[in-house]
Amino acid sequence: MCIFSSLSRFPFYYELKIAFVAWLLSPYTKGSSLLYRKFVHPTLSSKEKEIDDCLVQAKDRSYDALVHFGKRGLNVAATAAVMAASKVPCRGDLTAMAAACTGTG
Repeated sequence: MCIFSSLSRFPFYYELKIAFVAWLLSPYTKGSSLLYRKFVHPTLSSKEKEIDDCLVQAKDRSYDALVHFGKRGLNVAATAAVMAASKVPCRGDLTAMAAACTGTG
């Protein structure tokens, strides 16, 4: 069961929730700025090096994955092209085409 569904049983839950959101959004109280300056910014600042390292690793892994899947896609496309070329039926009125299909030419 979700924690929010159990919280909704408290009296004035929805009213307090609306008041909190209004406090966050209000340009007069600057609630969101206060929460950011007190909690979010110090946490991000203390973990900045770890975040940067994680972003660099993600960038490297995404580049490697792109190269891997690109090579794989090209291999699949080349295999499909070879398979399609090998299954070309010998039809047509041209003698050169007939000679190429029968191998006499």
